Amino acid sequence: MKNGSGMIYARVRYAISVLVLSLMVALSVYTPAKNPGGAVEEGGTLYGEYIGWAEVNRIFPRKGTARIIDLDTGRSFQVMRVGGSYHADTEPLSYLDSVEMNSIFGGSWSWKRRAALLTLDGKRFLACSINGMPHGSQQIKDNNYPGHFCIHFRDSRLHVNRREDPAHMLMVCKAAGMLDEMLAESSPGEVVKTFFTALDQGELGILARVTYFETPDQLTELLQMAQNVDRANLHRASGKEDTVTVELGLKLKNSAKSFERAGSVKVCHSSYLGWRVDYSSVKPLLLPGKDDLPAARITPEDTEEDLTI
Repeated sequence: MKNGSGMIYARVRYAISVLVLSLMVALSVYTPAKNPGGAVEEGGTLYGEYIGWAEVNRIFPRKGTARIIDLDTGRSFQVMRVGGSYHADTEPLSYLDSVEMNSIFGGSWSWKRRAALLTLDGKRFLACSINGMPHGSQQIKDNNYPGHFCIHFRDSRLHVNRREDPAHMLMVCKAAGMLDEMLAESSPGEVVKTFFTALDQGELGILARVTYFETPDQLTELLQMAQNVDRANLHRASGKEDTVTVELGLKLKNSAKSFERAGSVKVCHSSYLGWRVDYSSVKPLLLPGKDDLPAARITPEDTEEDLTI
């Protein structure tokens, strides 16, 4: 009888841990169920309008000024648009704006994308994505920012290849509060791409949201591994149903080496969360192995958008 009670206790404890895990994952990237396009406020977070580049290009002309609000921190700085045909090339408006922007990016300039809002008048807020690396030409000479940076909106494209940037598009969805809606409509292959994009960008909340865990310990393990990843370039993802074959380049922090990895990723479906990546199947791809080959296809970050138009 004592052993039976112990087994029941263990099962109850396991069920509770799985429930807690599910709540942690759901709350880690909580967004409104649906954003019909206008700015909304949920749980103290303001989400922006999900509008296309064509309209932004019309209402935010060159030499126009705006305020950028970082979604995660709520901090803001002013910018001036200095160019851009497929997205907005902008610069911090002043020296103090550059200081604030640098602080938002953790004290060092980075190509990492961040979800943000752009407002022209303090009344209308537009969902966007920014990177923080100065590149290309500089027009404001006294702002202590040696170049410009890019702001992407829905339908924006890179100048260098005229393609949408997956990381920017993911951050635009986050800024619009539309992650849940986007993921619910995603195919298995698209969810796998989102997993590796979030991994590459250090978006731990989104990474947890698109992953299926059997135990809470697996969530902790994934987050620890993710924080050690510097770059994760997904080169190929193909397959249907519940298995997606991938090829990727992986570079770890504090290491000059990068590696090519290939394998199959399992996905599973939930009526509430949609398709998710099975952690047990993706874990081997994130661990360096003895047989790894040097990765020749890690995209240099300084060539992704280093083109002024």
